[in-house]
Amino acid sequence: MGYEPIKQETKELYTKIWTHFAVGHFRYEQLASLFNCSVDTVSNAINWGSDNRVQLPSQVIMEAAKEAVENRIRELMNDLVRIKQETPVNWNAVIGTNKLIKENEELLWKLQGVIQDRSVVTINSTQVNQLVQARDEAIEGMSDEQ
Repeated sequence: MGYEPIKQETKELYTKIWTHFAVGHFRYEQLASLFNCSVDTVSNAINWGSDNRVQLPSQVIMEAAKEAVENRIRELMNDLVRIKQETPVNWNAVIGTNKLIKENEELLWKLQGVIQDRSVVTINSTQVNQLVQARDEAIEGMSDEQ
């Protein structure tokens, strides 16, 4: 087994690196550059993330996945600008990049929908628990009076 991070910040970094690798299809060198760390750190993070992803809260994974897709869209937008600045313009590359941007934006919308739906479910379950608790307290109060 690889390095086990102790600090919470390191675990968060590892989670982000692992999610970017899994969702964003980045190479180790690109991730090292993106997160300003060594390739060994990226390797440790990916190994740790794949070994421990079940232990990570789903909210952390969803947020990291959302961040990875947002970064991917930014990179594609930058690529599109570079492609359009070339002479002559490669219109096939422009069309392909626009298609990738659109697909990633749709994925981002889906991720945001899942995150929002999950938040609503959490809020609703909290409200249900509060109602059940209030009902139980009311029933206890009524039985105490009798």
